Amino acid sequence: MNLAGKKCFLIGIKGTGMSSLAVILKKAGAFVTGCDSNEVFPTDQLLEDAEICFASGFGADLLMEDADFLIYSDAYRRENCPVLAVALSRFFDRCHSYPQFLALLSSMCRTYGVAGTHGKTTTTAAAGWLLSQGKRKQFPLFAVMGSAVAGEGAICNGTDEMLIEACEYRDHFLSYDLRGVLITSIEMDHPDWFADENAVCRSFEKLVKGLSKGGVVILCVDDPNVRKLSKWVECNRKDLICVEYGFSSQSAFRIRRSGKAYSIDLVPYVTFALNAMSDPIICDYFGAAILASSILLDRSNPRLFLDDSALVCDEILGTLVGSMMKEMELFPGVRSRNEVVAQENGIVYIDDYAHHPTEIRVCLDNLRRSYPGRRLCVAFSPHTYSRTSALMEEFVAALAMANVVVVQKTYASARGETADSDNARELAEKLSSRISRSLYGCLESAVYIEYDEDAAAFLADALGQNGVCISLGAGNNRPLLGRIIELRRGDGR
Repeated sequence: MNLAGKKCFLIGIKGTGMSSLAVILKKAGAFVTGCDSNEVFPTDQLLEDAEICFASGFGADLLMEDADFLIYSDAYRRENCPVLAVALSRFFDRCHSYPQFLALLSSMCRTYGVAGTHGKTTTTAAAGWLLSQGKRKQFPLFAVMGSAVAGEGAICNGTDEMLIEACEYRDHFLSYDLRGVLITSIEMDHPDWFADENAVCRSFEKLVKGLSKGGVVILCVDDPNVRKLSKWVECNRKDLICVEYGFSSQSAFRIRRSGKAYSIDLVPYVTFALNAMSDPIICDYFGAAILASSILLDRSNPRLFLDDSALVCDEILGTLVGSMMKEMELFPGVRSRNEVVAQENGIVYIDDYAHHPTEIRVCLDNLRRSYPGRRLCVAFSPHTYSRTSALMEEFVAALAMANVVVVQKTYASARGETADSDNARELAEKLSSRISRSLYGCLESAVYIEYDEDAAAFLADALGQNGVCISLGAGNNRPLLGRIIELRRGDGR
């Protein structure tokens, strides 16, 4: 794959996946620019660090007409984006949506994906990070994902092989030419596309069905729907290398816990102390090590990228996974995934992308274990009206794990939902009714607050002396944490 000298214009360049792609394209030698809104996102820093300049707004006059590739975020449509309308009408043959461009790249180099309703970004980032450590820094792989490793830039050691987040929304992942895939979980999501959970499961079956002969599928069988998929693979794709893992796995990659240490059955004499507490996150880390090891061993001469310590016995896969898991103890984590933004005067400020009930539950469970006895105060911005409506009771149950919840406006989505389609108030009301339901519940307060200034003031007071403040959601409420910090400083707290 040769992108050197190519001109790339990205519409919606600050999107989570788009910003990652922009940095990769620049590292591959392309000239990269684009446009996006004035709103400040966490990805601004990623683009700034990569010295990528872009224009503000979406005016038609911003378009780079001589670009080799015009790539646009799926969050935009020609009806609401003048620059995209011009691109599609005048330069259609050079236009690619973000998923379409990933599909094009996957046809140009050997590609592996991480799929699943939850945990894709963490698993992709961890696997890519592992393939960038030590002698593996020479491994010619780049990773495109929805965030970045904390404190580090994009992962791009070469362009022979690609690792991507393979998202199920609108069946985008079915267009990718994948050599192998890891599947973390399968659950109902994206109700604006999938009719029910069975429809989601069928899409994942189609994903595995499309893998090339001799490819690898890695499955976290702690998830019940992934267990069903594993049985489907056993019956329908005997030509694939199928690797199961998880706490409930009966394979050599069964994860075992002993206090705060973890091991796998294949190398029980090696234990790992990981920077996470919740089982699903632990599984993401182990899955990343298995995926990274599998990608290396799928190479014609993997010894070129391995230290001698990783080649100590005949069972090279187990030894390699064990070696990588020891390195995982130093993994710095992922931006906006349980990311500690600040710690000041006894208060911990955390940003997390969790926007599905299961993700929220895992996030809050991890924080409860990591900060025992602390007050958890949450600012939650729902993401899409359809998801909130379809999973309302699940959202209520998950958010009720916190002590204080401030529900904000539903984050604007480009999925055909209007600005007045907001059921955030209903969510707050249902949460509030949970407060008096049980004497043993931890939820003390749940309110709807529309404006950031008011939400920040409420949370600044609610945190007390040793609280943990979490901004949750796939929107952009992270700046709220900075406002809370300033308010508490001004009050002398």
